[in-house]
Formats: sequence, structure tokens, C-alpha cells
Amino acid sequence: MTTALARPAFDDALRHYAATLGFPSLSSYIIWCRKNGLAIQRDKTENQLAIERQLAADTLRPIAPHPGRSHTPGRARLIDRAFRGEIPPDEMYPLSRKLVALFAAVEDPQRRQALYRLLKHAERRADLLGLKTGFLNRTREEGNNYEDALGQLARHYGDWLRPVEEWRTDLLSPRAQFRSLTRYLLARYEVPPFMDTAFLQGDLPTAHREQEWFKHIGIGQNIRKADLPLRLTKRMAHLFPNANRHWPISRALRWAQFAGMGGGTSWAVLSTRLKDYQRDESFWETVMLFFANQPMLEPTYIGPIVDYIYYQKFVPQQSPGPNGQFIEGPPAQPNFSMKGRSIIKLLRLVDEWHGDLNADDYALGEEDAWEASGFREFEWEEEDAFSGERVQWSIRELHTALDLLAEGRVMHHCAASYARRCSEGERSVWSMQLTYPAKLPQRILTIALDNHKKTVVDYRGKYNMHPHDNKRTAKKHWQDRPYLYYLRQSPRILRLWMEREDLRHD
Repeated sequence: MTTALARPAFDDALRHYAATLGFPSLSSYIIWCRKNGLAIQRDKTENQLAIERQLAADTLRPIAPHPGRSHTPGRARLIDRAFRGEIPPDEMYPLSRKLVALFAAVEDPQRRQALYRLLKHAERRADLLGLKTGFLNRTREEGNNYEDALGQLARHYGDWLRPVEEWRTDLLSPRAQFRSLTRYLLARYEVPPFMDTAFLQGDLPTAHREQEWFKHIGIGQNIRKADLPLRLTKRMAHLFPNANRHWPISRALRWAQFAGMGGGTSWAVLSTRLKDYQRDESFWETVMLFFANQPMLEPTYIGPIVDYIYYQKFVPQQSPGPNGQFIEGPPAQPNFSMKGRSIIKLLRLVDEWHGDLNADDYALGEEDAWEASGFREFEWEEEDAFSGERVQWSIRELHTALDLLAEGRVMHHCAASYARRCSEGERSVWSMQLTYPAKLPQRILTIALDNHKKTVVDYRGKYNMHPHDNKRTAKKHWQDRPYLYYLRQSPRILRLWMEREDLRHD
């Protein structure tokens, strides 16, 4: 009979087995096997393992596991005090507050004990504590730290496959250590690296659902059989583990779905609202298939098309009532379907819709205004190689619906569609402009920010062009050479402003 060292988790399982024999690392166990003429293979019989255990017991001196590099007795005592509820309010530093909040949020005594065991062992054996961020692209979000991630791991204490106290690692990176810990506790088979993000989103229903998918894959089940919000074919499920390791799971699923359909411009799809889960996923599957079947479609059209479809099918329309207040009605086309759609006609509708948005300003009055977002405006002077003159770049926030209306009309896009979210403080829209000596400013780029996440969610030039677009040949979608030159220069200026304001790309 062979052992249960499953091939996909061989390294982690063997490392754990070596640690139970008393070896500080996997390499030291392999050297010991070679010196004693023992087999080094994936599957060993129970008789071979029994011989190894006896030999190790007879020849090895017991070695107490040494603590990790970041272990501090003071932090270990802090965990003890937080567990016992002994930290007073006037002693609450950031880590203290986090530990107190973690234990306060747990009512189940067994889960609370599991959380305590996790924190104590992680403090001693790993470099996870200290409010380190765990997900590069979402560093400012709540729950994106390893303390909260351990809290989410504790939710699944009943499904732990191995005792946490026996976990060892010789990995140095906190992210790699956490990846090793999650698979040690919850997986017998290989789990894609991006699945770790299920534990780094806080205590949310979406995160809980994704954590179930982690366990589903970890016990060897097919991702297609999990409770997913969207449908995956066999090809899509095959592609899913190959998604970018830094993506959230929603983006990995969408990428696998689109790539499995044969789509070749996934970056354009993943730059739209479709990067997240959507209501009526069965409808959006038809939209994805439509895009995949249009290989000649300019990728930068995908964003405006998705916005148009979403607005027509899902966004309630507003119209002025008899008392002057706006009345909310049904969406413009609640039965919108992709069946029989022509790409040429759809593009014409999208262009007309953008014009309508700029005309009616998304049902907001032209005098409507909102408070500044709090980010600073930007100016940058430099010698311009193209004109040979000294020019000034500027990035200004648009504070009124009239500003958005003017931006949209000049740039030929739907900046006005952001008006309502700007008025609610969720978004802010910025205009990057270039000024020559003794000339009026020229608009180069429109930038949209998520104010809460401090991320740039979109940036477009005229006619929705991205800075590195090729010249468009479609009607009305061409620009002269100077504008294209400055459009291609705009990401450099945008990057300077983002670095100063500590902004990130979505």
C-alpha cells in the first residue's frame, strides 16, 4: 500500500513529512536519505516509511523548531492579551486594534481558539504579522492584510487537513509563506496562486464564496463543478489555472471565459466593468461571445460598447416629473439582446448614445456641481521636442456637470456619464491639457478616478482612444499627427501625477 503523498502537492506534503521526522528543511531530509541508502521518490510504501521513522528515531537528535526571523516575544504576548481581552482602549496601536477586532468578531469558541492557534503559530514560524499588505493591486482595501486573512482561514477550522502547529516553511516572502500555509491547511492538490485572494478581501459574502472554491479545487475537484456565477466550458476550466497570479479571482474567471471563446483582446474586456461579477451572467456570456467573434474590432471600442449595453439594459431611466423632481423609470431596453446584432449598426448606436449623453448630461442639470475629491491638481513644464517650444502640461479636476459636458463634446466621448457618480463622491474626472506659449490649452486626455480606492479606473483620448492606439480608420475617428504625438506622451505625465498622489491603476 502506498502513502497519500498526492503528486500535485508532493513538495509541500514531503516537506511536512520531513518536519515530523525532525528535519529543519526538505533538503536536509533528502541528504539524509541518500546517506542512508533510502529511496527518494513520490510514493513510498508503508513499510519503507516505517523503516525511515525507526531509523530517524534511533539516529537523529530531537531538534526543537526554531522561531522565524520576525518572531518577537512581545508580539506573542500581545496575541495572548488580545485573546484574553486584556488590552485596554488607551493601549490600542494599529496591530493591537486589529487583533482586538479579530477576536471580537468571532463568537464561536472553537473558531476563536483556531484563530488564536493560527496567529500564535504564524507569529512564531512566519513573517505574516505587522499589517503587511497581501495583494499588490488592492493595497488600500480593507481586509488586504495577513491578520484578516488568518481570520478568514480560521473560519474553515473544521476543514483543516493537518494541525497548524506542525506547519513549517523555509520560504522568505510573506506571500509565499501564506500560500504555503493555505495549501497545508486546506489542499491536497495544487491550487492556482491567485486563489489566495479569496482570503484577502475581508469578511464579505463574495470572499466566503471564493474560499469555498479554493477548498473545492484543493481536494481535487474540477472548478466547473463549483458554485460559480458564470458558466465555464472544459477549455475555459483548463485555462483558468493559467491566469495572472496577481489578478483577483473574478478577473481570472472572466479571462478564462473570454480566452476559452477564442477572444484575443482580453485586456480590453478586463478594462471594463466585466472584470467583476455581473448580475445576469448568462446575458453577459452572449456579449463576450459577440466580442470573441469580432477579431477585427478595434479593442478600445469594447469599453464604450459595454457601457452602452449596460446603460440600455440595466440602468433605470430618469425623467422630470410634474413637480420638477426626477422620476425613475425602467431601463431604456430591458429586453436588449445580442441575437442578430450587426457590429456596424451597434457601433453607430454607441456613437449616437455618446452624443445623447453629452446632450442631456445624464439627467443632471448643467449647473450641478460637487465638492473637490481631495487630490491635488498637477502642472509640469518641459521643453517639447516636437514643437521646439517650452510647453506646460496640466491635470485639472472637473467639478460641474457643465465641465463634463464640455469635456465630452471636445473629446468626443461620454465623460458626462460620470456625472452622477461624481456628484455622489465615488468618482472624479480630470482633464489633462497642454498649453503652448500664447495659445489656448489643448485637451489631450480624460482621466477617471475611483476616489475611495485611489485608483485610475480609465483614461481616454479623443474618440475613446488609448494613448497607444493606432490611427483609427473608421468614420470620424482619425486625428492629426501633433495630437497623436502628445497623446502618446500623456502616460508619462499621468505617471508623474499618480506617483505624487500615491494613485494606482485598476
